[in-house]
Amino acid sequence: MNLIKKISSSYLIAAAVLTLATATTFAEKKAASTNRHNFLVGLALDRIYTGSSAVPGLTGVLILNEKSAIQVYFGMSTVQPALLGGGAQFKHTIAGDVYKGFHIGGGVGLGATVPSFAAAAARTFYVTIAPGLGGHFEVSDGVLVSFDASYAFQLYTSAAKDFDMSIGGNSTLLGASVVFAL
Repeated sequence: MNLIKKISSSYLIAAAVLTLATATTFAEKKAASTNRHNFLVGLALDRIYTGSSAVPGLTGVLILNEKSAIQVYFGMSTVQPALLGGGAQFKHTIAGDVYKGFHIGGGVGLGATVPSFAAAAARTFYVTIAPGLGGHFEVSDGVLVSFDASYAFQLYTSAAKDFDMSIGGNSTLLGASVVFAL
């Protein structure tokens, strides 16, 4: 049964990447206009920066130019104890433009969490450095969807575990974020 789930999720990921590649490559270029959006806000499911892969966090995207953007994150999965995270990620588009295409970049996140290796009462501070890549596309005017994967280097203040590395999607939904123009 697990093998079937892994195979079906692999097909879904491959289909999503193929769809994004097709939409980016063959889509008609939009005419340059002055009403393009420079700041978008929304939700992100990204454990690298928000500290939780189950609870979405707030995110904002600042468009710098036609190829570059900065995405900032903030998330709080519980209030008592306060488990929170935040960070920023620079994205440079290597194919397409800032509204649809593939990007590379990296970011830094920090926060407080209860890692899986610690006792429930043991909170720890963490710092994450995450070079990454992903894809993004504009669903409609002013609505941008993005998916990210990273190779994350995480440093903890816990005595049980000081350092961790992981590679893959930034959450179970591949670090999905949906942002809307203000």
